[in-house]
Amino acid sequence: LDIIETKRREALLEAQSNNFEKLLNPYKEKDLIKYLSSSPNSLRTGLYLSNSNNDSLEIELPNNALSYIVAPTSHGKTMVLVNIALNALELYPDKEFHFFSYEENKEKLIIRALNTYINENLAYNNSKQITNFLEGKESFIENRLLSTFNKKKAQFFKELINTNRLKFHSVNYNSKELSLALRFLSKNSNLGGVFIDYIQLLRLPNVGRSRQEELKQIGLDLLETAKEIGSPICLAAQFNRSVKSEFDMNEFAIGEAGDIERQANLILGLFNRKKGAKTNKNENGVFVTSEEALKIEVLKNRGGSTDLEGVLKFNGNTGKIEGKEEENDSPF
Repeated sequence: LDIIETKRREALLEAQSNNFEKLLNPYKEKDLIKYLSSSPNSLRTGLYLSNSNNDSLEIELPNNALSYIVAPTSHGKTMVLVNIALNALELYPDKEFHFFSYEENKEKLIIRALNTYINENLAYNNSKQITNFLEGKESFIENRLLSTFNKKKAQFFKELINTNRLKFHSVNYNSKELSLALRFLSKNSNLGGVFIDYIQLLRLPNVGRSRQEELKQIGLDLLETAKEIGSPICLAAQFNRSVKSEFDMNEFAIGEAGDIERQANLILGLFNRKKGAKTNKNENGVFVTSEEALKIEVLKNRGGSTDLEGVLKFNGNTGKIEGKEEENDSPF
């Protein structure tokens, strides 16, 4: 039996020897330069954080990898994804961006994006009044802003929605179907990036395992997909209930899915100071001032700096997050 097993291994090695020849080939400087020159760059977001030296640096989403925006429930994950998508559309006018939602329908997302794109305080409740306007109901948009609204609305649909440059999908795909959909898009469009809201709502086609193991496999499948399509995949995720303040944020407190930390290239922690005002105490037990502001902190940045954080102002009525137009090198 030992002789038979030895012969079997030798036969397998002989059959595969041609495949293994490349293991002996040297990897030269020109090979490295060729790879780097052909590799896509990271995706700019138009949002900036600061390091300990107070340098302002732009957040970038790595290609061929997974990025996560993690926050407590209802703290603005979708708002951040929409802002990044709109900024990317401006920064990359030849690219298409696809947004997959497992929570909101695409019509609500289009209205949300339109509201942020217009970025005007049109009424006391922008979203409601924009919805009423589109439905043909009485709408209380301020008369002085009505022409601005109509102009930007027409531009939004003509340049972004009708051209498929910004495409919202309300789906119930399981993770295998989602990966196939992303591969299809990469072959049939000039794909700039993918946004998924949010990972804890994804499912495998056949479960038969714990929820944590299920999410681990979902993450591995999406990571493999990101490497294949060459575009960044940015997912929203929820912190578990231990995160009651911005000082509790860490990469190991992601709900149901401890393995996300291992699979992710970039993790951004997010805390809404307005939404979390009742529990947002600093390390000394003092309440942080309640304001329309998002505390964002880099919790993981593979191959880059994690010494980055910032407090970004936002307009709750429009959903627009303050971004800074600065020319800086980025560590992402």
